[in-house]
Amino acid sequence: MISTLTRRLLRDWKRISHQEGYQYHVKPQDSNLHVWHVVLTSVGQGYETEIYAMLYIGSSDVEPIIVLHCLTPNGTFPPNRNVSLTHLSPLLVSAGLTGLLDHLQNLTSHTLKVNPKLMKAWNRIMIKDFQSYFPELCSDYSVNDEDYVLVQQWLNRNSERQLKPASFRFKDISQATTIACDNDGRDTKRQRTGQNAQQPTKCDHSADYELHRKKRL
Repeated sequence: MISTLTRRLLRDWKRISHQEGYQYHVKPQDSNLHVWHVVLTSVGQGYETEIYAMLYIGSSDVEPIIVLHCLTPNGTFPPNRNVSLTHLSPLLVSAGLTGLLDHLQNLTSHTLKVNPKLMKAWNRIMIKDFQSYFPELCSDYSVNDEDYVLVQQWLNRNSERQLKPASFRFKDISQATTIACDNDGRDTKRQRTGQNAQQPTKCDHSADYELHRKKRL
């Protein structure tokens, strides 16, 4: 049975898909309506982003668990890590899917920049789901030999950080593998780093997941 919150998110998604002007693209996963595939984009001021991520939203209509798993190298969210965004559940409940995605997209404009060509190349070369869920974006950019070199160079430089996309299932979420970012203005529980907004996102173990660890996803 589809929950009330999921029905609302699906309505938000249909509205987003029929309107222009949003700086993100989103689609629910075919096999699990609690999982959303998201691409955060930004064009302007001489810089462009294309960050592909997956969102888990579930457990409760009133205080849902929200976990983000980003797959694109970027300066906002750590790639291939489960990031708890449960502290944003009041925003999701009050403003819906558009409110949450607007907030996440805004966060990407206040952190270190990553080569936009690398982002686009990575999404099309390394991530099969990106091609499956967002073929219209794939057709907007054709990879070339230089793009393959960019991806390989990034892999070589960051081999110890395990940035290569790995098999991922939201049912494997646990407190030990979930972190929370502390540069979100809505998150009053976390300590500030005292650095300016251009510094990389600093993360810590998730206090939000601790609050919800007894709930089954």
